[in-house]
Amino acid sequence: MLVSGQHKRINDVFFKLDALFQRVIDDHMHPGRSKDQRDITELVLDVMHKQGKDDYLKLTVDHLKALISVK
Repeated sequence: MLVSGQHKRINDVFFKLDALFQRVIDDHMHPGRSKDQRDITELVLDVMHKQGKDDYLKLTVDHLKALISVK
């Protein structure tokens, strides 16, 4: 059981991390971004854009955020 107030703090941290991961993704999607060195974020974004509606595994932004969190 969480001590009073810890649940709110945990949620606050989660939302801050989620916003950080979203900024990383948004930065990689910026059209003016230099593409000299590709990283895992760009590779996954490319796969996401190229995947078809019939693909067995659908990668989402949430999958990408999970990868960023362990990178």
